[in-house]
Amino acid sequence: MAEVVNNKMNRWNRNKVAAALKETTRRLNHSPSAREAGPPLYQLCRIYFGSFNKAKRVAGLTIVPPKHHRLNKNATILNEDLAYILGVKRGDGYWRRRRRAGAEIGLKVKNLDFAEEFKRRLKEWSRIQPKTWEKNGNFYVALYSIDALNVAQRISLKKIITASKKVKANFLRGLYDSEGGVLGKNLDRRQFACRWIHFSNSNKETISIVSKLLKDFGINHKIKSRIHSGFGSKKLQYEILTFGLENFEKFYKNIGFSIQYKKDKLLEVINSYEKSRGREKYQKRFST
Repeated sequence: MAEVVNNKMNRWNRNKVAAALKETTRRLNHSPSAREAGPPLYQLCRIYFGSFNKAKRVAGLTIVPPKHHRLNKNATILNEDLAYILGVKRGDGYWRRRRRAGAEIGLKVKNLDFAEEFKRRLKEWSRIQPKTWEKNGNFYVALYSIDALNVAQRISLKKIITASKKVKANFLRGLYDSEGGVLGKNLDRRQFACRWIHFSNSNKETISIVSKLLKDFGINHKIKSRIHSGFGSKKLQYEILTFGLENFEKFYKNIGFSIQYKKDKLLEVINSYEKSRGREKYQKRFST
């Protein structure tokens, strides 16, 4: 078929294209979608009729309406899953309206734990199955729904600030899964040990709300700024740094990470204090 389209256009006409559509319908036992018809026949339909559906209409075939994924009726409620999604959006995530129709809420990351958690949260919130795929070492997650995007975009930061502590914690987790982490060096040498939780972002509004929410959990921190972020960017980059065992424990209990290696590192840092003070390991005293 592709060869015919590319090299023998003079052998085709409207009647033959309509006949090819009917033959495809007979073979499939139902009216074909554009994907089922295949790129060559789809291209012929557009050339001779202006569109695939116009060609099907002339051929007397059923026009299959586009699928509409119904959004969960409770999706407008700001719950823990939506809070996490909004946190990720202010970090590594994105949303956008598509040129022709529809919209997308998505994530592109290298960490599988993160991608799977984002996928789970999207599905729990929307009751729509997100699309996932892997390409060139990256994991992609995308939820295609204009209704979902409309709902998410209507949630203001003010609403998050005044929400429950569980909602606030999940918003912070989405942010820290995206752009946060834990540093722990020389943990077996108390005098030279370096321990802190960090979060970086170039958006001052995001930094302000993270600071406000951390204070709500009694987590002390410092805010620093720098121009060179280490990734070639010349933007002013802000960084929130959290120090001290008490603050680490509060972060672990109330916010935490979904990404396993970050979770493990935080536990390692917390337990490095336990070793030096002869206390039992943190993981035994508190459930994850």
